[in-house]
Amino acid sequence: MTISQKLSEWSRRLADAQSAISQVQKFDAELRERYRTAKAARDRIANLPGPPQEVLENLRAIVSARARKWGEDEMNSLVRHLAPGLRTNLEGGVTQPRPSLPDNWVQLNLTLADVAALFPGLVLDRLKELVLSSAYEAGPPAADRNAALEKADREIAEAEAQHSQLVDAAAALTPPIALELLPEVKERRATEAVRARREADADARRREVESAADTAVRRQTWARSPYLEKG
Repeated sequence: MTISQKLSEWSRRLADAQSAISQVQKFDAELRERYRTAKAARDRIANLPGPPQEVLENLRAIVSARARKWGEDEMNSLVRHLAPGLRTNLEGGVTQPRPSLPDNWVQLNLTLADVAALFPGLVLDRLKELVLSSAYEAGPPAADRNAALEKADREIAEAEAQHSQLVDAAAALTPPIALELLPEVKERRATEAVRARREADADARRREVESAADTAVRRQTWARSPYLEKG
């Protein structure tokens, strides 16, 4: 083979190697993007509010419960103010208090829950109008959210596993192709390596202690041996 032919062969091999590296890097980028997309989808599933129908169902339940509880708590005070019983003074006289509204019901620091308890119909109508008129991005209903999260977690785990396999396989080539692990995988492997070293160190120390204790026991046994004493 002439020098020219050798150069041509080496050039072809180099081009093949560069093409292989380019393909590996392209696959690495694709898997990274797939992983990022799956993570973003999971975050949206977990964090987005429920659809309008679910919002309205919860609104009706909360306002109804608040109004019912407020009525139960305040009804006794209300009827006693509006139809008070007779009162007897110190001299034994009887007076008839004038009907009135409770003075302590309305305070300056009213919350929306307080207003909903007082005017449930008005609050429901107004908040329903706001919910239906807003074009917010909704996530899945609460009944479907766990299943959607489990599916997203499986997609994340699959993308993560495939990318880790690619990184490990590329590192085992001759010559190796260096690719970065996903940040979460890199951190997890580092944590596992530290834990493995600690467990190995603890196991080594345990064996040293056991060996030292065993040696001490043998020495004591030898020291008390009748054969040694007779000798």
